Amino acid sequence: EPIDWFNMRLSSFYLSLALGSAGVAAAIWTFGGERAVFRREYTAGASSVAYVVGKSLVDIPFMALGAVIFAGVYLPMLRPVSNWVWHTLLFFCIEFTVYGLGYLLSVVASPSTALVVGISSTFAAAILSGIAPKYRHVADSYSALVVFWDVSFSRYVVEALIGLEAQVYLDEPDGAFVESVKRFATEYGFRLDAYVLDVVALVGLGMVTRLLTWFALVSQA
Repeated sequence: EPIDWFNMRLSSFYLSLALGSAGVAAAIWTFGGERAVFRREYTAGASSVAYVVGKSLVDIPFMALGAVIFAGVYLPMLRPVSNWVWHTLLFFCIEFTVYGLGYLLSVVASPSTALVVGISSTFAAAILSGIAPKYRHVADSYSALVVFWDVSFSRYVVEALIGLEAQVYLDEPDGAFVESVKRFATEYGFRLDAYVLDVVALVGLGMVTRLLTWFALVSQA
């Protein structure tokens, strides 16, 4: 096989766990330590939307820095043949998603509780990546429970990584590995042409948690 599928699956798991845990831990302090400040500003007439959006935008450079630093370690170790830019963008999307989770947890729980729940959630998301059990088996046998996999950011990360690597070989119609790549990759129930959709899903999950964060802050004010 042209692709080291075992290491890709394993690295996808640790990618979700490492970046997810670090992102959640950092995000907890963005809003969690300033609930009293938000309450004071909100009752004084300040825009709650502007406050949440502004605080979220300030974290973007840190998300980007985390993605680039992680790419500097991940890419030389795995040596993917696909374009490293798309990998780094995916790493940023992971950060964007888990930061949103950290924001939400920080305003509904104490910092220590939010940290424990956040790291546990990223571990659970990594487990629900569609690798073991395979997403195809989950979709076929677990009925409504598949929703837990569909809200796991790790599932979209793994699908995007596999799709990026597979597409390099699928772009060569007469290549020797086209059929084997298709067979091995789709065995897990992942689409090979869904990178853009996976990125949109990750961003969408991040936006939903940010919206819930705003709602929780306003309801507590």
